[in-house]
Formats: sequence, C-alpha cells, structure tokens
Amino acid sequence: MRNLDINSILIRCPNWVGDLVMATPALRAVRSRFPNAHITVVVKKSVKEVIQGLDLFNEIVEFDPKDKDKGWVGLIKFSKKLAHRKWDLALILPNSIGAAFMAYFAKAKRRVGFDLNHRGFLLTHPLSYPSNGDGPLPTVEGYLHLCCFLGCENISTKYQLSLLKHTEDKVKKLFKEKGLSRKEKYLLMIPGASYGSSKCWPPDYFAKVADHIEVEFGLKVVIAPGPNEEDIAFRIKENMKREPFIFVDPILSLEELKAVIKRSSLVVTNDTGPRHIAVAFERPLIVLMGPSDPRYTSVNLSHTIVLRYPTKCSPCNLKQCPGTHECMRGISPHAVIDAAHRLIYSYGL
Repeated sequence: MRNLDINSILIRCPNWVGDLVMATPALRAVRSRFPNAHITVVVKKSVKEVIQGLDLFNEIVEFDPKDKDKGWVGLIKFSKKLAHRKWDLALILPNSIGAAFMAYFAKAKRRVGFDLNHRGFLLTHPLSYPSNGDGPLPTVEGYLHLCCFLGCENISTKYQLSLLKHTEDKVKKLFKEKGLSRKEKYLLMIPGASYGSSKCWPPDYFAKVADHIEVEFGLKVVIAPGPNEEDIAFRIKENMKREPFIFVDPILSLEELKAVIKRSSLVVTNDTGPRHIAVAFERPLIVLMGPSDPRYTSVNLSHTIVLRYPTKCSPCNLKQCPGTHECMRGISPHAVIDAAHRLIYSYGL
C-alpha cells in the first residue's frame, strides 16, 4: 500500500500491558510512514497509561469493555460513535474478531489486519500470518509485518515508552513517604501476574533472592504488586530477614510503575506485562518464565536474562497449574542470584 492519500488513521491497540509495549515499534513505524496524518489509537481504559506521553499519535480514545462498552452491544455502540469521523485507514493489531468488527462498524475505508479467527470478511486487506519455520513469530515482528504492508521502512523492534512531566516528581514523593531516599539504589520485584497463578514464582523464593542481593550488593528491596496481588507481596515480606518497601494502599498506577521501573537498578519479575516496560527503559532484568512460550518475546533481550526450568508440559499457557507447578518451582533462588551477579557485573548499579 504505497502512494496513498491517508489523512486519518485508526489503530486498534492490543489489550494487555506487555502486548501494548510490544506494539510501540508499530506505532512508531506508522507515524514515520504517515507523518502528516491524524493518528488515533483505541486503547483499553485499564492500560492507557502505558503509552501516555508518547508522540507517536495525535489522540487516545479509551475503550472500556468491562463497563460502558461491555459485550457486543457496547462494542457496536462504541464503534458507531467512531463512524461519525472519516477514517482512511484502520490498522488492527489484536487478532480477535471483536477488534475487526470495531474497524468495520467504524466504517474505515481500508481495514488491515491478519486473516485469523474467521474474521477475514471484515477486512479489506486480510493478510496471512507470516511463517517462522516451525515456531511462533515474536509478537512485535507480527505487528511490524502489518506495517511493512503499509509501506513502512527503516523498521526497528526497539520498544519506546515515556513518562508524563509530573510523574517522576510524584514517585519521588512516594519514595520519601516510604522512607526511601531518592539516591538509594534498589532491586525491584514484581511478583504477581494478572494472567494467572501459573506464571507466579513462589514468594519464599523471592524472599531468599531479596535477602541475598540486599546483603551482597547493598540494594534496597522494593516490591510492586498489581491489583489484588497484595497478599503475594506480604508473603514475601514474611519470609524475608530484612524489611522491604512495598507499594500497597494504594497500588501503583501503571504510570507510576513505569517511573519506579525506570529508576531501578535491577528488576526481577515473573513473565508479566511490566517486564516489557523494563525492556523499554533498558533496565537489567531477570524474567522467571514457566508456562509461556519464550519465542513470542525473544527480541530486545540485551539487558535481560530469561530463566526457565524445562519440563515436558511447558509451554502449556494455562492460567492455573493442574499439577505441581514444576516449571516455576524448578527455577531455584540460586539460579536467580547467579543471573543477578551476571547483570550487575555487566551493567553496574
């Protein structure tokens, strides 16, 4: 699709934190290809803060599928409101049929996306999903494949995030309230996973790593649970010999979490959305991965060590483990401490 008169673009963004971070190279590619177009991104309300502050689009429109835009009726009403505007192009990054229906009901002139989940009839340009031999394609490369079809050039897989002007000052205040000096360096632990408990490393393992790194490297320990994950953070605290700093009551917003991750010296996390925020800010990162297929996220790993324990049943992609959770319990605290040594000696503190 070259030499097109494109003035208005609608981009339906992914719904998950990690997928949205992985979509930022595609947003950058589209902005570069169509520098004068008005680009509107449709983003689920709960993850909007992930891409706030970026200059890759002109406008964010919130989609709230858990409340006012719930169900098919809500989706259709939302999409028809979009139809009041003229869209020369809609780029549909999620592979769901609902995302394609949104662009269809918005009456976008050109609708580009992958021909998956029986939705090809809703697209003007249904593309076959690219092959990667005998394994899955990294998610970011799938998004960029769509961009190549649009004529985007000089494409990079590098993630891009930004902070709003007031955020870092707000986080400095939060740290002060916790008794943590802004000059103190810290290990950040993200022990939850909104996907499900199958992705969670045991709290007592986190505690062993925290105690060791605090003693050996003098890093303070900061724990940042997500919504409804406070119990995990407190279980880590109960198993620690030293007192960690825990961000609860309230839980950090995604915008605040970005700032906390950006300031950290080392991040240890389950395979969950915030890991990709750490990648975007090039923080030394240890990812504890069990039920997921690592090939979907096998890019931008220069500052990252991904730890896995091989089992016959992994990757299973189940939300809860029906067995002994061997894929996560098999990752020892010693392996994480060893990975921390390697990162700290490579990148410093």
